[in-house]
Amino acid sequence: MARYTGQTFTDQRVALDGNEYEDCTFKNVTLVYAGGALPAIRNCGFEQFNLAFEGAAENTLAFLRALSGPKSGFRPIVEGTFKAILDP
Repeated sequence: MARYTGQTFTDQRVALDGNEYEDCTFKNVTLVYAGGALPAIRNCGFEQFNLAFEGAAENTLAFLRALSGPKSGFRPIVEGTFKAILDP
């Protein structure tokens, strides 16, 4: 786990798990979350970025995707989960 303050990250992959970012700028980066400790991101700016999920985080998304298939009875539960995330 690392702490970054006032740094600019450009044209790179940035691992988020467990790291702290304060007053940083992210330009044309891929932010990578692998399901570990939540990152702390405070007062940062973002220009052209993507999110990537790896490891446990990627597995969780694959699990939710499988549950939400058109023939699955779990689709309303998955949709409700995302609604709760987006509209707490």
